[in-house]
Amino acid sequence: MKNKEDEINNATNISSEEKADLIKQATEAANIAKDNINNATTNSEVETAQVDGEKAIADVTVPGLSDIKKESIDLINKALSEKQEEINNASNLSQDEKQDLIDQAKKVATEAIDEINNSQTNDEAKQAADTGVKNIENISIPSLNDAKNNANQAIDDALNSKKNEISNASNLTDSEKTDLINQATEIANAAKDAINSATTNTAVEAAEDKGVADINNIHFTNLDDSKKAANSAIDDALNTKKDEIHNASNLSDSEKAKLINQATEIAQKAHDTINNATTNSAVTAAENKGIEDIANINVPSLAETKQAAINAIKQVQNAKNSQIEEAKNLSADEQKNLIDQVNKIAQDAINKLNDSATTTNEVITDTRDKAIDQITNLFIPTLDSVQKDAQEAINSAKKAKIDEINKANNLTDQMKQDLIDQVNQVADKATKAINNAQTNDDVKEAEIKGLEDINSIQVPSLVESKDDAIKEIDDALKKKTDEINAADLDQKQKDELISQITEIATETKTKVFNATTNAEVDAEAKAGIKAIEAVKIPARIADNSNAESHNSSTNVTPDHNNEENNNAQNTNQVSTNTESESKEQTVITNSVQPKSNAVRHKNGAPVTKKATLPQTGKKDNSNLTLAGAALLGLAGVFSLFGLGDKRKKNK
Repeated sequence: MKNKEDEINNATNISSEEKADLIKQATEAANIAKDNINNATTNSEVETAQVDGEKAIADVTVPGLSDIKKESIDLINKALSEKQEEINNASNLSQDEKQDLIDQAKKVATEAIDEINNSQTNDEAKQAADTGVKNIENISIPSLNDAKNNANQAIDDALNSKKNEISNASNLTDSEKTDLINQATEIANAAKDAINSATTNTAVEAAEDKGVADINNIHFTNLDDSKKAANSAIDDALNTKKDEIHNASNLSDSEKAKLINQATEIAQKAHDTINNATTNSAVTAAENKGIEDIANINVPSLAETKQAAINAIKQVQNAKNSQIEEAKNLSADEQKNLIDQVNKIAQDAINKLNDSATTTNEVITDTRDKAIDQITNLFIPTLDSVQKDAQEAINSAKKAKIDEINKANNLTDQMKQDLIDQVNQVADKATKAINNAQTNDDVKEAEIKGLEDINSIQVPSLVESKDDAIKEIDDALKKKTDEINAADLDQKQKDELISQITEIATETKTKVFNATTNAEVDAEAKAGIKAIEAVKIPARIADNSNAESHNSSTNVTPDHNNEENNNAQNTNQVSTNTESESKEQTVITNSVQPKSNAVRHKNGAPVTKKATLPQTGKKDNSNLTLAGAALLGLAGVFSLFGLGDKRKKNK
């Protein structure tokens, strides 16, 4: 025990407290050994207690200075390792930022180790270790928010400095100062937007540097100096971008050439804008835009391009799947089927992107775009969208039909309004059916029916109206002819009546053909049909005198002049026929009659009629046979249609 006390007291590298603590440990070991000796009952037990006591005292180790130094250095290295790991795990830091922080930590650690090695006592070594560990731990790893706050403050400082510079410029007018301050403010706002959108400290720093540089580059020197400096800045930006493009190993020669051409075109455009500028602010704006546009030409690395493409695909994939899940009109199986399709498209594209064989940006971009297009274009039928599309289709068809009606110059205002009312009614009915539909199929069915109903509303052209009118006249003529042939009359009476109504029909067709509006066509047709229907079919008369008397009493060929007067409200808008139409009328008049229109009075003397259409209101005493009358009618119809084709071609 005495030897251990001397050893402890003679140790110069430990403090008094440490010595007292070690002597206490040795004393406790000696006391335990003495107790064991005193309690021994045999010489053997005494000997064993003695040996154990001596060993326990000897085990009280007096730490050497080298041991403390080693432990202290180990603590420094451990703290350094932990700090390096913390730095490397900071995803918001660039590799350069990480290396700077690691170098800083290593420097602190080296200084602490040097101080430990220079220590003369254990306390000094331990104190150096504690200080070193604390200094390493105090090395701050800036967070993204801290970086953004500092960057935004730098932008504000640069903006305020520029504002003061502009405000103090005595060579500027107030309006010029205002423009420059607004320009600086806009640049600052854009820089802050870029800073706040950044996801790494490097991006924050880049946005900060660019914002500060852009603000500082707002110049108001003389115009020539501004242009020279701006053109130089554009050239510098272009050369920097060219170097970046040339160094991109993942780009093909054609891709590099394309990017360089793009940058060169932007630079040239910037030069032109700068050289054509008439104010310093315009020069600066052109310079800043040129530099920004050049800088914005993205030259991504292969890994960045792949990851960006994968992220874009996943973003579209997630959005599409959410859209499918929210489509309540789809069944669970339909949703699963659509989601499976989306996931397969996305996964196939991602697998291709991750394939080591994909080594160019061109393949990456093509793979990404195709996948996004396929996912985006995958149709998800929703009730609202189907209803909206259906309503738009109905409205478009409605508008098109109303436009078609309003452009029909041959219709009266009332005829147009009637058709428009009909269109609106059909469209409203279709819209109501679409809104009340509960399924996509019901919506589509209502849409198709509505479109068919709208499109089935015919806007009659003048030619169609004439064709319909002539058919109605022919129908009235046939009906009346059938009535005459069925009447109890002799053949002569039938022939005379048929000849009379045929002349009315032919004259009416001519007037219909010469009409210039649907209203006039309708008026002429109605008047003619009314005249045909008004022809009386008398009882059979046996002798010629009675027959002639009958002919005089039953000739009710209408006076179209009077009929037109009765329909004045429909025909007041009709303009006078042109000279060419008058000539065509003459041709029609001469062509609708047989070459010889001879009839005989009851005395047998032939009477030759003029080769013109008979005027309504005049008596007809012709004795045409039934065949002759039919030929007359057919000739008029054929001549009318033949000339109608000629008129269409001439027009």
